[in-house]
Amino acid sequence: MENAFLDESVEVAKRLAPTGEVTGATILWKDHDEAIGVGVTFEDGSGYAFHLNARQGVHQCEYYPDAARMC
Repeated sequence: MENAFLDESVEVAKRLAPTGEVTGATILWKDHDEAIGVGVTFEDGSGYAFHLNARQGVHQCEYYPDAARMC
């Protein structure tokens, strides 16, 4: 399930990408297997934090000009 959430987050991030390529994806938090937070970073240092769950997939995202501020 985690790999599917990571893959889905990266695909959405690629469509939203402000500039450059995706350089990483990491799990920010996890609520059992039902919900997960994923951070996706870009080569310019920006990123998106995604909230996903098994029923809806990506249902919330927030852009961070400085990806280091994602939590």
